[in-house]
Formats: sequence, C-alpha cells, structure tokens
Amino acid sequence: MELTREQAIQFIARKLASLGVSKDDAEKTAEVLVEAELREDPSHGISCLLSILKSIKNKEIISGKKPEIIVENNATAIINGENILGPVSGISAVNLAMKKAKEHGISAVSIRKSHHLFTLGYYTKIIALNNLIGILTTSTAPAIFAPGGLEKVLGTNPFSISIPSKENPLVIDMSSTHVARGKLREAVKNEKNIPLTWALDEMGNPTNNPEEGLKGSLQPLGGYKGFALALAIDILSGILSESASGKEIFGTSMHVDNKDKKTAYKGDLVIVIDISKFTEINLFKSRVSNLIKDIENSRKIDGIEKIHIPGERAHKNKDKLINIDEKLHKEIIDFN
Repeated sequence: MELTREQAIQFIARKLASLGVSKDDAEKTAEVLVEAELREDPSHGISCLLSILKSIKNKEIISGKKPEIIVENNATAIINGENILGPVSGISAVNLAMKKAKEHGISAVSIRKSHHLFTLGYYTKIIALNNLIGILTTSTAPAIFAPGGLEKVLGTNPFSISIPSKENPLVIDMSSTHVARGKLREAVKNEKNIPLTWALDEMGNPTNNPEEGLKGSLQPLGGYKGFALALAIDILSGILSESASGKEIFGTSMHVDNKDKKTAYKGDLVIVIDISKFTEINLFKSRVSNLIKDIENSRKIDGIEKIHIPGERAHKNKDKLINIDEKLHKEIIDFN
C-alpha cells in the first residue's frame, strides 16, 4: 500500500501510542523512520517498527521514560538513554547541544546506553536548519574484520554531518563500510548477488554471496582507512560516553540478547558548531551554496545528466508516496 509522508507518520505514531508511547514521542520516532524511507533507505525505515514494538512489549524500552542529564559542564553533557526510545534520546541530545553551542560556540553531548537512533541525517538536518553545523556519530554491533583479521571486532559505525546553505542543507549520512548490513539482507531476501567490493567471506575473501558476507565481514570504506574511521567512531561514541564498545555491542536494532535477556547499550555523540561565532552566517551559507553549484556545474562524463549532492534525495522525495509491503503492514496492524 502507498501512503503520503504524513499518513505514514500517523500510521506509525498510532501504533506506538497503542503501546503507551506519548503522542509527542510517537511522532518523533515515526518521523525518523519515515525520513529513512524518503532517503530510499528502507533498512532503517518502517520495517524497524516491529523491533521497536517488541522491545516496548518486553520492557526493554519503557514508554514515557525521558532522557536525564547525568553529567553536565558549560559546553558538554552526557544524557542517559537507557530503556528510552532512540529517537527520543537523540532529539533530546540535539536540542541540548544546540542550546550549548549557541552559548559557547561549540558543544558536545553524549548519549550513554542508547537504543538505535536509525537515520542519523534526520538529527543533523535539524541542527543545520537552525543555522548550525551538526555532527553525529554512533556505534553498532561488530560487522567488520580488522585488516588481516578474521574476527568481527567493530561495527559499521556510521556518522552524519549536516551544513546549512542558502538552499537545502548539505546532509552527509554514511557508514564506515561500503554498505550497511541491511543491503546484504535485502540481497538475501531478493536472492541476488552483491558486488565483490561489499563483503568478505569467513576466510577473508571477497564474495558476491550475501549470505556468506553476513557470516564474514562487511568491507570498510577504502580498506584500512575505513577501519580506522570505524575505530575512531567507536571510541567517540561508546568509550567516551561509558557505553558498550566493540565486541561488547550485540544486536543490530535494539541491541538485545533475547536468549540471556540482557541488553548491551551502545553510545552516541552529538557535536554542534555555531557558525556565527566564526563568520557571518549569510556569507557562510552563500559560500557553501556557491561551492555546491561549482560541483554541480563541473564537467560530466558522457551520459551523466546531473551530479548529485549528499542529502538531495530526501528533499527531492519529500512529496513521494511511501510504499509499505502488505505483509509488513499486516504484521504491524496485528501486533499486540
């Protein structure tokens, strides 16, 4: 079935509300999942709602629980994300970081023991729309080998950077690997091979078999450079916030081990920069827009009509209808 953006948000929000989530928290979470759909990233979209619902039912997420500041200084803070919906913690951290950056020029807010934030670009885009630069890092369950190794030691560890311009914000949202795990699961589901650059089998050889890739390792961006990036993000997100790190993290969504009934919480870091403390905001935005135009107008390979800029897909698709698989739709409706 097809829904507009607003219809999809209300569909998700109503289901969350039926399990006791407040209207505000339900709509925040729904907006994040729908943003992923608009970015054409369904692995972080509405399909994630079922795992959220299960976590609420199992009391791994407590409806109505709010993030609390547990450590605070002038320009820094740590908030508690334990048993709280990821988007609720994420937006709370963003709002606090923006407030502190406006007061001190730059700020950093960690989330300790957080659940999945889903699409990181959603949060940094909010920051950019407030004429600030937003940076967000997060850690995930192990998915990659170290160079020369045969054991998963770090996650896909994504990050997002958003920068305001005269037009739409520049939104960079990417993992430290060529692709996220969801791309391999999608290939398994559709019985398709994957490019040899995406994954390694259990013996460290490039593979076009997505099932072998899931058993083995995703390939870091640029080889050891991507691994180094994942390592830095793991430390910034997890160890700095006193959260789980590296092999301590398990689960790719809610980070729950249903067998042992325990949760390994990962961490996140939000950094905000107040542009006005460095340069005049309109001058900055004009120069960013001019740089983007220079890139878009640069010479192109034959057959290429347009050079795309990070973040433009979600804006282009803002009025696009969102397709929800009938089976998934029924599973959500029937969940209780």
